[in-house]
Amino acid sequence: VSVEGIDVQGAAAKVRVKAAEGGGVAMFVWLESPMAGRFSDNGFHLLPGASREVTFECRLDCSFALSNFTSTLLTRNLYDTFASYQPHNTRRLDEPIDAVPMRLWEFCHDCT
Repeated sequence: VSVEGIDVQGAAAKVRVKAAEGGGVAMFVWLESPMAGRFSDNGFHLLPGASREVTFECRLDCSFALSNFTSTLLTRNLYDTFASYQPHNTRRLDEPIDAVPMRLWEFCHDCT
């Protein structure tokens, strides 16, 4: 998912996000900004190549600067959440179970 454009209008900004053409469905697209305000829509899905316009409305005390907003705007989706996940204590399916040292306390938190 990428940001195609940002158009500032007073204390609001229209953000256009687009899913990659050749990719899969972008699930749970989420926009984040540390600026005080809210997005008109968040947590939506995008089909490959589809785009959506979302409005960010700044709160009353917010001094809106496009450069500050664009440098801090984050876009995330479900894939991003798990792409960097590194499970521990995993094994290949063709590897015998006894070849991987397993420690009971890694699987049982309340075992005594």
